Amino acid sequence: MEWGLTWLGIASLLATGAVAALVYFRQNRDHARWAKPDSEWKTELKSMVETLEGAVGDVDTGVEELNSAIRELSEKLAQADEREVAADAEPVPGEPIDADATAPANVDEYTKELKARGIQLDYSKLRWSKKVRADGDGRGNLGWFVDSGGGKRYFIHRGRKTLIRPAIPRDLLAEWEKATGKHPREVELDYQTGRGKGNHAWYVRTYGGNTWRIGTGKGAAAVTPLTD
Repeated sequence: MEWGLTWLGIASLLATGAVAALVYFRQNRDHARWAKPDSEWKTELKSMVETLEGAVGDVDTGVEELNSAIRELSEKLAQADEREVAADAEPVPGEPIDADATAPANVDEYTKELKARGIQLDYSKLRWSKKVRADGDGRGNLGWFVDSGGGKRYFIHRGRKTLIRPAIPRDLLAEWEKATGKHPREVELDYQTGRGKGNHAWYVRTYGGNTWRIGTGKGAAAVTPLTD
């Protein structure tokens, strides 16, 4: 028996639906649905991102629009995480307020949280950097970045609950610094548009509202400012 639709045809239909979803999203971004608590609509966004990523992998047509949709939704997720941190940023007694602090005061508790989430790092070589405001003000609990010298880097915030997410690796952040002349403290959001196999771009947005794409293909990282 012959099937009426090929896999490419099915993927094309998926891509068409994804683009339609993007149009609806952009036309209704200020609708009451976005007034829902982050905990409710973040799940919806994650599902949409996964669907769109699958469509990009199978369909050549419409890739640019689909990639734009994935980036936009990924940024929304990053913004939701940032709001959670900002709402739970009360200073922690004993925590260092120096912008150049080298580790949280209760570093063992942070390490325990990382291990509990299955984060693969060399725990004998952890390097910490405190997230601070653009003006260098180190007060408040805005979270920490951590890595162990490899290609993986994470952000962790401990408050009423713990948030752990992947963060832009140090080498790519250094390429962004070199290309833009800016300081890491100016970064408000960093997020990636894909997971798993393959090269996935990272994006950095500053407190000033400017965004750059840091491509991770073969050769040197390409740092490109976004105009939209």
